[in-house]
This record gives sequence, C-alpha cells and structure tokens, in this order.
Amino acid sequence: MNDAGMSRRGLVIAGLFGLAGCLNLPSLRGPDAVETLSPQIRLPDGLPKVGWQLAVATPTTPAQLAGSGIALSRRPFSIEYYDGVAWAEDLPDMHQEQIVAAFTRSGKIIGVGPDSADFIPDFLLETKLSLFQASFRPKSAAPDVNLRMTARLFAMPARRAVGVETLHESERAASGRIEDVIAAFNDAAGRLLSKLVVFALTAPQTANAG
Repeated sequence: MNDAGMSRRGLVIAGLFGLAGCLNLPSLRGPDAVETLSPQIRLPDGLPKVGWQLAVATPTTPAQLAGSGIALSRRPFSIEYYDGVAWAEDLPDMHQEQIVAAFTRSGKIIGVGPDSADFIPDFLLETKLSLFQASFRPKSAAPDVNLRMTARLFAMPARRAVGVETLHESERAASGRIEDVIAAFNDAAGRLLSKLVVFALTAPQTANAG
C-alpha cells in the first residue's frame, strides 16, 4: 500500500475505531492481526474449456470498502470495521488476486491475469463489489456475511459488451468470533467466485447463440 493509501485508511479507521470501541465489537484479536481469504472453487460438471485469454480489472468498490478494514454493519446504512484486525491487502487488490486465482484453478482457460499484465487478452472482466461485509441482525450473536458483485465481460480489443451478471451470496457465521466470521467470508466468497467463473466462461457462447 502506498503512503497516500495508508494515510487515507488511517484517517477512516481512526475515526471508526473510536466508535467501534464504544460499541464493544465482538471477536477482536490483538493489534496488527491480518486475514487472507482462501475460498474453495466448485464448478459444475461439463463446464467448457475455452481457448482464449482473460484480463481481470481491479474491482471497483464504494469508498467504505476500498481499504483493508473488515467491514461490519450493525444497522442499515452504517459501516464500521473490526478493531485490531484487517485484510492483508486493500479489498480491491485482494479480490482481484482471488478472481485470477479462481480462473487459474478452474483449469478451463488458456490464460488469465490482471489487466496490468503484459499479455494480449481476448476478453476483459470488470467487477464491482457493492457488498463485502458482516451484518448483524437485531439481537443476533452471529453476523451474516453478505457479498454482492456486478460482473461485466467485454470482447477485446473493441471492448464490445458480451454479458453482465449480478451475483450475491450470504453465509451465517457460526458465532461472532472473528475466526468464524472469516470462515463465513471464505464460504460465501467461494460460491461467489464459482458463479463468476461460470458466467465469464459461458457468456461469449451465450451471446453468440443469441
């Protein structure tokens, strides 16, 4: 993370962590703990193997999800962050890496990489994460992890729109402990990324058939 990003994150989290302490957020680890995701990809039988290369753009997010804080919502339209623990990277960078890894692990594509990589892609995948947070219901001891993504696939180099899909996944954490919250993020992200792989690999064929 560059100095500007660190300063921005410091300003946001400093203000919200002060609030978080007053609200007695659950399941906090010691200072400087970092978390990474390791979602499992499960694809349907018969998914075609494609003979093209895919570039993955850095996902866009609302401002409150652009840093490395693990987002938490206790009431509608309110975002806080778990204290003393954060994602190992800013969320957009982490999720771009997870998307590339999901396509790589699928074994169904000739080549995939970030859009900054030095290769000529046949398609470009753009995504927007509008939800990536743990949300507590009233009087609930464990949060629901909610993820929502809009994906758009473009044929290159003309940047012709091929398909668009909105994907959503939710997973109830086993408890309010951060270990269980991260496990719920992993489960939900695994299903979300699996749907994303299926969408991107089948959208060109669906578009041509239409």
